[in-house]
Amino acid sequence: VTMAAAVPDLTFDQLSKRLVDLFERKTVDDIDMGRDGVIEVTTAMGIAEAFQVLVDNRILSAPCRDTRHSTESKVQYAGFLDIHELVKYAVFATEQELAADTLAEMISVNVRANEDVNEAITTQYLAAMRPLHAVTVGSSLLDVIDRLGRNDSRVPVVDANGKVVKIISQSTILRFVMDHEQSLFGMDAIHDKRLSLESIEGLIQSPVVAAKETDSALAVFRVMSLKNLSGIAVLDAEHKLIGQTSSSDLKAWLRKQASLKQNIADF
Repeated sequence: VTMAAAVPDLTFDQLSKRLVDLFERKTVDDIDMGRDGVIEVTTAMGIAEAFQVLVDNRILSAPCRDTRHSTESKVQYAGFLDIHELVKYAVFATEQELAADTLAEMISVNVRANEDVNEAITTQYLAAMRPLHAVTVGSSLLDVIDRLGRNDSRVPVVDANGKVVKIISQSTILRFVMDHEQSLFGMDAIHDKRLSLESIEGLIQSPVVAAKETDSALAVFRVMSLKNLSGIAVLDAEHKLIGQTSSSDLKAWLRKQASLKQNIADF
């Protein structure tokens, strides 16, 4: 819709048809991920060890290989381990004023404080909360779009042995579309067009969740945890957008151990 608004001569129906044609012609093999291999965690890892892999590699999630049921010829996964779970841990530890100087300690204090609830929680348990809905190598991008449309934030691509060889997200698809704007629009106009408020009025399907720059990081991450959001807009006193915060900022927090009680603008 935004692209159609940016190119006045292009209707929404015309754009939809061009996109469908593109996604039907192209496959997941046409997506260049720009990196070799997919970073994984395993069910044999402890929770802290598995999350440390995410932090060290600066990624928001990773497929969790089921070491118990995987074989040389067939790989199986418990699901995705997602840093959103760390958001919950960080919020709880800060709210309860539980001392935690390292990632391992933060997870440990959460488990101890909720011993009855967390007795059976493992890396496999956390990963199973976000199952993999995969497509196979050679699948059309239309299959990926279909899965992304079902509220999946990422779609893994697996080979004949079931191994994840790439992960496609909504941002991956957007970058792919922008790389093909010449065939879609017949011109390189999309980067040069500025959308007015009037051009997109009424197109927003859901309200944007925002925070004030004076809100504490704790309050912002609490909202992210409750609403399962990946990011929140940050506004100044005049309600102007000055930035955003996301789960990526939690990775920085884990590295430098800053306080969640400081203002989100300073976080």
